[in-house]
Amino acid sequence: EMWPEDRNAFDSYWKQSLQDLRIDPPVREHLYGVATLAFLAFLPAPIRLLAGRFNLFATTGFLPAEFRGRMRMSWTADQQRRFERLLTGLRVADRVIPHEVWLLGYQLYLWDMRIRDRFGKRVV
Repeated sequence: EMWPEDRNAFDSYWKQSLQDLRIDPPVREHLYGVATLAFLAFLPAPIRLLAGRFNLFATTGFLPAEFRGRMRMSWTADQQRRFERLLTGLRVADRVIPHEVWLLGYQLYLWDMRIRDRFGKRVV
């Protein structure tokens, strides 16, 4: 019964939620760490830094402006153009790259977690 009855009701709910959104410093710091992939300590630092910068850019691009503002993330018109080019490139890649290749990264991550668990190593 709490679910909005239609798309218009959801749109109103979403807009109100963005206006009411508050992000305190500890939450902001945690979300920033997630966006920069800081939790992927098992990756070599250069890969983690490159992937983290890319993930931060992509994540920021998908966020509504109100959320970006609460996160104190800047976003320029140039970044928006680059983000739109990225999405265009991903649409093309999605059509030409086999599905199995897209899943390979997830499978490798799952394999790594299972190996770590089996040997009693930290997963996170």
